[in-house]
Amino acid sequence: MNCSKCKTPLTPSAKLCSACGHISGSLKSVHYSGANPWEGDENQQQQPLKTLLKSILGIMVKPKEFFSEIREKKNSGILQSIIFALFCTGIAISAELLWTIIISGETTGSISDRLTPSSLINSPIMLFVKLFFATIYIHSVAFVFRFRKKPLSSTFKIVAYSQAAFLFRLVPLAGNTIAIIAWIYLIVLGISIVHSTSRVKTGLALLLPAFILPVFLFIFLSLALVGGLLPELLYYNFYHIL
Repeated sequence: MNCSKCKTPLTPSAKLCSACGHISGSLKSVHYSGANPWEGDENQQQQPLKTLLKSILGIMVKPKEFFSEIREKKNSGILQSIIFALFCTGIAISAELLWTIIISGETTGSISDRLTPSSLINSPIMLFVKLFFATIYIHSVAFVFRFRKKPLSSTFKIVAYSQAAFLFRLVPLAGNTIAIIAWIYLIVLGISIVHSTSRVKTGLALLLPAFILPVFLFIFLSLALVGGLLPELLYYNFYHIL
């Protein structure tokens, strides 16, 4: 049996294509695979922490099944994804502060100076801003490269749930590097599955603007500097600021 989308050979019991994440089995079996019990689980209200931890384990161990559930659940679960991101980010920040105390030898007093009421209020706000702009960027790229197949809410959920990658900050020293790599992997995998496209195309589409924009900026500044335009631009902007 082959995948109906990419023609990759599949085992008879396969529910998902290992290459593109396309659903090949029963829709119901994928929807209730259990990779993301945080959304719609009947025990969520009774055991929220246990259910949340199960979903963190799900995205880490079974990310393909996890994102396939997001593809089928469509517009539901926005609030749950935000709570999920807040929880993971809070754990990651706490781990970073802990390792700062242990490794760099900072005192608890200097650490407590950072945990002001304003910083505790601003952290969730900054997280939401980060999720919003990351979602807009990724969804815009998907539109430009013509592989957007799901609404903005689905892309937002991918970005929010991918915050689980930053739990790798619990690992000392190399945790932050591992977290960034894992975050990029989850974003690319999630977009490719939810929007039904290849991981290679998704990765290139998301990373290409990050390389092209600095190159164009460098070329523009170089030409402006060579042509004597840059000093005039700086003078013009400074003059109008005053």
